[in-house]
Amino acid sequence: MSLVIDAQGYSCPQPLMMTMEALAREKGPLTVLVDGENARESVERAAKKSGRSFRATTEGRVIRLELGPAVK
Repeated sequence: MSLVIDAQGYSCPQPLMMTMEALAREKGPLTVLVDGENARESVERAAKKSGRSFRATTEGRVIRLELGPAVK
């Protein structure tokens, strides 16, 4: 089960900051919920930079970002 970060309603850079904090302490998969394209792009860049897999799906107004576990 992955940690869920609900960053809906926050404007950049807050969703990115929340994600970066979680990436630093969590080695397992993460799910980040955002509601803006800028936040999606920022989180995607952070995920790729940290070597995690990334998948985005849209459910209504919510963008669900699934980040894979940390690669050793």
